[in-house]
Amino acid sequence: MTSDLFASRPWIESPAPIDDSVVGMLGQHEAALFYHLARSYWRGEGTIVDAGSFLGKSARCFAAGVRANPKLGPTTRIHCFDDFRCHDLLTVNLVREGFGDEIAIGDSTQTYFDRQVAGDAELLEVHAGDFHDAEWQNGPIEILMVDIAKSPSLGSRVVEQFFPHLTVGRSLVVHQDYHHVWLPHIHVAMEYLADSFELVVPRADDTAAFRLVAELDPDRMRRIIANDFIADERVELMGRAIDRLPTDKRFVVQLARLNLLAELERFDDMRHGLADVRAVQPSQLSPNEATALRTIEDILDMHDIADVYARGDHERALAVVDRVLAREATPRAHAFRAVILANRDAGADAAVAARAEAERTAPPELRHTLMGQTELRFGLVDAAQATVRQQLQAISADSLPANLCDLLVAVWKRRPPTADADELLEDLGQRFVTDAEVDWLRARLAFLREDAAAAFAHARAGLDRGGETRRAVDLLASFQLTPAAVRAATSN
Repeated sequence: MTSDLFASRPWIESPAPIDDSVVGMLGQHEAALFYHLARSYWRGEGTIVDAGSFLGKSARCFAAGVRANPKLGPTTRIHCFDDFRCHDLLTVNLVREGFGDEIAIGDSTQTYFDRQVAGDAELLEVHAGDFHDAEWQNGPIEILMVDIAKSPSLGSRVVEQFFPHLTVGRSLVVHQDYHHVWLPHIHVAMEYLADSFELVVPRADDTAAFRLVAELDPDRMRRIIANDFIADERVELMGRAIDRLPTDKRFVVQLARLNLLAELERFDDMRHGLADVRAVQPSQLSPNEATALRTIEDILDMHDIADVYARGDHERALAVVDRVLAREATPRAHAFRAVILANRDAGADAAVAARAEAERTAPPELRHTLMGQTELRFGLVDAAQATVRQQLQAISADSLPANLCDLLVAVWKRRPPTADADELLEDLGQRFVTDAEVDWLRARLAFLREDAAAAFAHARAGLDRGGETRRAVDLLASFQLTPAAVRAATSN
């Protein structure tokens, strides 16, 4: 039955029997895949884990499948993991369109999850909270759906908590973000474990599914958990992940490899890779694929603009920006134009207007950082520092935006911080008394100054004040540390 299921692929023609009004991000084929796996693959030899339940659509699909499966019993549970928080504008818009409600980034989404799964609540065991704090203590896992690995640290936590409970020859790992551009750590991890996994569903919308066919190597899992990969190794593993896929299923993962090259600032390799991708791209792209390709092209264009500018050819840089704006008037392109004009014609009406347009078009998540990031990209450290300070002074909310704090640290890395940095942190500490971001800024400044004792003390303060949030774990991971290591070092 198992081999027949993957050969016949019923999810292509037979949709999941759930109401079309259920709100979520799943495509039709992957929703049907989840249903058919629960209905025809699951044998009750382990549980189903829905790691990244979001607004509940995946849980609904699994529940519908389990109800149609004769192995359903009184103790059957689908385990749902999510922090049930709005993290981006995509969720803001989805809630607005799907429920008619207005929410903000940081707001809870659990009300919507509860509403949508109400009819299946008796089949679900919900684990709400930061997944970094989650612990799996519920035995073997037969189907593991992963839509929660949105950062390397979360991907590592998935491997650490769930993979030891997979059963050879039976367990499936279903990566709902495999055919996304922005999470190359998923491809790196799965390809590093390729000797243990068989690719059984190359693509269903954004999803790929793998069956465990051999024991997992503990040393390899430890490397994934530690995210212990050098750049060349990550690029090589991405290439192998692409080669593993059928030719007609490779496009998005090829773009993910280009995104990784951009992260590594290997722009020449990225340019050659983009030419190769364009040569074999499908004749028709889905809206998501077209957006991903356009974003990769924009990243490369922005690099080329900054490179031309750095060589002193401001007019050519401006011409390239105008070409990009003619193709699509993105906020970042407006910001690039504003910076070039400001340095060519400081104070001129055109420069002032360009900056105003960049700030007007910036989405909320870039409102505080777009201009500073752009100035730093052009090597204008003084301008970036002034912009960051201006933005920090203008914050009227109760907490500091994390991306603005990250930009401040990026400025410090480009120019060793002076006593002005301490004065700034003193002011922020008085204005944002309960915000752990101030503690993390102090810790990061201490790390840059190689003052380990102060860094650990401030990191401990950040953990005590704000808890082991995703943000805290990721910041510590950037220094090859964990919350446990910080607590152990500061326990006396």
